[in-house]
Amino acid sequence: MQIIVITHLQLWAEILAQSIVKVLPDAKIEIVASKAQLEDFKDLSKLDLAIVDLSIPDKEGLDITRYILNLEKGPEVFISAQLSEVDLLKESLKYRVHSYITEEHNFDLFETTLSAFADNDKSVGRRTRKEIKQWVEKNESFITQVKLSKREREILRMICTEQTSTEIAKDLFISEHTVLTHRKNLLKKVGCKNTVGLVHYAYQNELI
Repeated sequence: MQIIVITHLQLWAEILAQSIVKVLPDAKIEIVASKAQLEDFKDLSKLDLAIVDLSIPDKEGLDITRYILNLEKGPEVFISAQLSEVDLLKESLKYRVHSYITEEHNFDLFETTLSAFADNDKSVGRRTRKEIKQWVEKNESFITQVKLSKREREILRMICTEQTSTEIAKDLFISEHTVLTHRKNLLKKVGCKNTVGLVHYAYQNELI
């Protein structure tokens, strides 16, 4: 089986690749980081599956999804996303995406879905798509409900430039403890587990 992973996050690509090889040891995996790199790929018709990261900046993940699905002959598409990316998930439901992977999901589910896909069984894929649809219907107002203070927005932008808590504290003339408190509050408000999630949220909502 030939699979392409499209994400700008190298670590996430490596995690997905490891999980794929666990299920399909003989799979041939290609990794690209953008639509431009994808368009340079010689023959997409030979691929069986594309895993597209919706978190690619400027909604390029959606553009890539549309591009692949509009090919006369192209691979099936799995969507990779965070559950906090409600607006992107909602938009993606308009397309005939085979299945969804979220960073919050247990990877056992992804591996089960991948194994079923390899066996031409679409039932697990339909299940994950149904779960995402239900999540979106329940949480589609999530983004508009999140209200960040001026200071939180300021710190979020600084986090996105890869500044440490110590550096942020020094630049803003506040204690490192205060910065850490703001980080904790941001994670809670945005519904993310880590800094990568905060960066995704900032790009998604055009805060940087």
